[in-house]
Amino acid sequence: MRKHLLRIIVALVTFLMGLLLAQLVALLHTPKVSAPPYPVSAASASPTPAATPLEIADDDGAEFPDDSDLEPYTIKSFINEHPHANLHKLWERLHVKKDKDWDFENCSECKAEIVEYALSDGPHNDVILNVTDSDGVCFWTRFMVFSRQNRSDRWRLLGNTDAVARFDPAQYVVLVTDEKPWLVITGQSGWGNGFSAYETRLFKVTKQRLTEFFSFGSAGFQAGTGSNYTQDFDSRILSCQTRDGQTTIKVEFSCDYTFFERSDVEIPLFSKRQIAVFVKPHNGNAVLDEAHSSLTKHELDHIYQTDSMTEADFLKYNHSELLNLATRGNAAQKKWLRAYLKECDNSSEKRQLLAALAN
Repeated sequence: MRKHLLRIIVALVTFLMGLLLAQLVALLHTPKVSAPPYPVSAASASPTPAATPLEIADDDGAEFPDDSDLEPYTIKSFINEHPHANLHKLWERLHVKKDKDWDFENCSECKAEIVEYALSDGPHNDVILNVTDSDGVCFWTRFMVFSRQNRSDRWRLLGNTDAVARFDPAQYVVLVTDEKPWLVITGQSGWGNGFSAYETRLFKVTKQRLTEFFSFGSAGFQAGTGSNYTQDFDSRILSCQTRDGQTTIKVEFSCDYTFFERSDVEIPLFSKRQIAVFVKPHNGNAVLDEAHSSLTKHELDHIYQTDSMTEADFLKYNHSELLNLATRGNAAQKKWLRAYLKECDNSSEKRQLLAALAN
């Protein structure tokens, strides 16, 4: 009996010690629910605000603190630390105006980046702050340009603009031409089943404001099926020069035409490059200068725009390239051209191409 009683006492003591140890381990591994002090840009002349601890559970919908400065580096730090923040109060304090139709307030997965560059001819670099949000497919980006006259001054927002793109964020570069920098932003203007379209915008930056100066349809893709062709065009700005109050913008367009022999075999047809020269007078709209361009206004509006090129446009404005296919193309290219022409209406271009194929 004493032997059994001893075993019971030993087991009870062991159980109690195990329970106490488990509670102690759990206590030591409990995370502290607190946030680090809110960071402030080292370049800011304003005093460092008091730390505002944020509960981890409040990260969804966290709002930009009312007592925080509006320095771009402070904004960047807040957004990157709170990717699911609500930015409504921030945009109100900055007097930011929505540039597109989407809501840029409730972040799904916001990220912020900063690039410094001398855009406004001031004594110090300006700051390009871009904030990007994404749902995994589309990327919405808000670009903001800040400037200051002296290092002791506060940063001032010169202006903002928004852009959207699928699968990757909208692209931006600083183009330096004629010894003058321009902010160039390219985003998508449309997409759908088998097509996409892009728009490039040039922005002029002065000490007072950010102003959109010029825009054009800069790239596009249109997939072809059956005997139809696939079109893929792109562009790049070659120069942007201002003389006597008039700005001349030279753009090079490049376009590739292909077709799918099978679903997994793409055959090249031909490529071409053309130059568009735009002239923009002071306080006026840019127009195409056909006399100094290698394409017409109709080509610009219909060839270098998705969903706008007709069969007649394709045959007329690519006639020399198609004649070259008919006379010097390989077997696959000539087979495609015969199949394509079979579906075309009767025209002088069609008859000439059929005659060339027959030789």
